[in-house]
Amino acid sequence: MIEANRMTTYHGRSLVSKVVDSYSTSLELCPFTSEDRGIVALIDARPTYGICDITCLLCNRLNITHLSLGWEPTDTQSEDFFSFAYYPPPEMISKAYATLIKDLGFDKFTILYEDDGSFIRLQQVINTWPTTMEPILFRKLDPYGDNRETFKYIFKVARMSYHVLDCNITNIHKYMNEIVQVENATEFQSFILTNLDAYSLDFKAIDDLMANVSTLHLTTPSEATWKDKGMLGARAFGLETALAADALSHLEKAIRSLQLTTDNLPDPPPLCQKSTRSEYEESAWPLGYDLREALIKTTTKGFSGHIEFDSEGRRTNFMLHYSKLDKESQFVYAGDWDYKTNVITKKDHVDDRSLALKPGSKIRVVTKTGSPYFSVVDTPEGKVYRGYCVDLIDAIFKYIKETRKEHFEYEFYIAPGNEYGNQIEGTNKWTGIIGELMDHVS
Repeated sequence: MIEANRMTTYHGRSLVSKVVDSYSTSLELCPFTSEDRGIVALIDARPTYGICDITCLLCNRLNITHLSLGWEPTDTQSEDFFSFAYYPPPEMISKAYATLIKDLGFDKFTILYEDDGSFIRLQQVINTWPTTMEPILFRKLDPYGDNRETFKYIFKVARMSYHVLDCNITNIHKYMNEIVQVENATEFQSFILTNLDAYSLDFKAIDDLMANVSTLHLTTPSEATWKDKGMLGARAFGLETALAADALSHLEKAIRSLQLTTDNLPDPPPLCQKSTRSEYEESAWPLGYDLREALIKTTTKGFSGHIEFDSEGRRTNFMLHYSKLDKESQFVYAGDWDYKTNVITKKDHVDDRSLALKPGSKIRVVTKTGSPYFSVVDTPEGKVYRGYCVDLIDAIFKYIKETRKEHFEYEFYIAPGNEYGNQIEGTNKWTGIIGELMDHVS
């Protein structure tokens, strides 16, 4: 909360609510803002749940700027004249993810989600998916339970390789650990993490995760910028902290633009409930409209990038950063998504994580016997593989070693049943070489 005093300086006060319902929270605000302790703005970090609750309504009725940090826009945002949402509109973020899905060449994919909020956060991903493509596969995950059977179905039965994971950041490692327990060849999988703080994670503790993982984010790990604000450890601060700092900085700049003095600064009213509309109108802060206009006209650069609002108090003209998980298990900047163009511009080349081999791994080459392509010959030294396939694979890896200076261990093995493979009736599974390839055994 930001309050003004007679010297036209501004300072903040924090209210840590001891209640959870919006009505009780609004009752706490009344004594907190009474006795000449009125506030000119309220920075609200509570979830919105899609509604302008009593606290939000009080601010709007009394012309007090309400600066929300929650991700979910209110149903009445266009009518909440004094409300500003510092979290970018979810439909624009999902539009960016829809563009990323297209750029990465997803031809079919799974949406893995924890709650129904995902259908709001991913609305553009869902609504813009072409009807001519294979339908999106939706699977709900249990953050407190075992999801391995769900993942088995996705990988082994539905045979999906592309996935969008929309979940709380604290659960991403849990799900990835479950995935590597049921899928022994994650290098054939690709994931998009939609949590805007996901880029701050590393996956060094999950050695077997070799999947390609991408994400978008609003903030960047700029330690120097945080230090300038007296805050150390860039990766320790999440998006909510960044948005709170940005709201405060933006508000301060807007207030200063008004050039207020002690002669033209009326006291803000206490945020107390009234009985009638006329009482609200009589108590409303006269400078509320001026401050709102100043906030819309004021742009600034914050931790979450460019800060600018449209006439309805929604973030506009912002940028999202594109990062990929590298071979060292950390996210590396790879480009930017632009609000105006809806285009992801690749800036830095980052190799796909799937190109890295797990420590001690060996490439397995599946085949079947049959002259002149592949045969097994018993010699005094043991079994020896011969044939055109052996010569070809040997030549390929020799070329890689000579040109790229990379050495790979590889081995041949004969497919179960020594056959090319046939589809198992009534299932999506195959036998033989085809089955080994589809199951990522080879």
